[in-house]
Amino acid sequence: MRQLAEEQAALRRVATLVAAGARPDEVFTAVADELAHLVGAQATFVARVDDRRVVGGELEAYVTIVGSFGRVSDAVPVGFQARLDSRTVSAVALRTGRPARMSGEGLAGGPFGEIVRGLGLQSAVASPIAVAGRQWGVILAATTRRDLPAGTEIRVAHFMELAATAIANAQAEQSLRALADTQAALRRLAMLVARGESPEVVFAAVTSEVLRHFGHDTARMIRFELDGTATVVANEGTTGSHVRVGRRWEGYPRTGLTPHHRRSLGCRVVGA
Repeated sequence: MRQLAEEQAALRRVATLVAAGARPDEVFTAVADELAHLVGAQATFVARVDDRRVVGGELEAYVTIVGSFGRVSDAVPVGFQARLDSRTVSAVALRTGRPARMSGEGLAGGPFGEIVRGLGLQSAVASPIAVAGRQWGVILAATTRRDLPAGTEIRVAHFMELAATAIANAQAEQSLRALADTQAALRRLAMLVARGESPEVVFAAVTSEVLRHFGHDTARMIRFELDGTATVVANEGTTGSHVRVGRRWEGYPRTGLTPHHRRSLGCRVVGA
């Protein structure tokens, strides 16, 4: 009864944050915080499975930390992204769809072994998070003690079943904000076109909006010419002296950047 009361109180605190319009990262961090206190963990984090990339012909999954609490916060802060290695307890939980426990050498020997040893963590429990009927992410709770108490897997899974509603609401709020931001950006660009601004001004504005929306260091717009060259028509953010508006490069196929130019520009192509 005491455990049930603690869980309900924790869920009410998280729900209050969501109702007050808290940012998603605040909600996710609150979930991590509440779970740590419920199970006696010194470190917890919520990770979203949000990216799958083809590397060397193989499909790889990535996780992004969206909320963290305790000793793990500095080592894997919000926004930290890593490949989902099959040896980790998080990967086991996601693969089986059930909570998983890992202790000792198994925990310290994976790709995060250095972080685990540096924080003195000895045992961890991970549980998948399902939102709207699909696998959304995973939550992990770890301790510096030799092991977490028996039954921790059940407590984590039960809490996350209930907390998934708060996560879904926070995710929906984030999607609505992103949609509103996108619509506002499109309205700003439409106003430029309606005022008859020059193409150079419009190109610069589009590139600036892309940089603001996606949050990378650099955004540039490149026009592919009929003669096989490419011209930089807009450039925003940090850049080197080798990139300037109006400059032409040779050797570009019309379908996209060549591997050579991708390396020389030092950038990752998000879209063509």
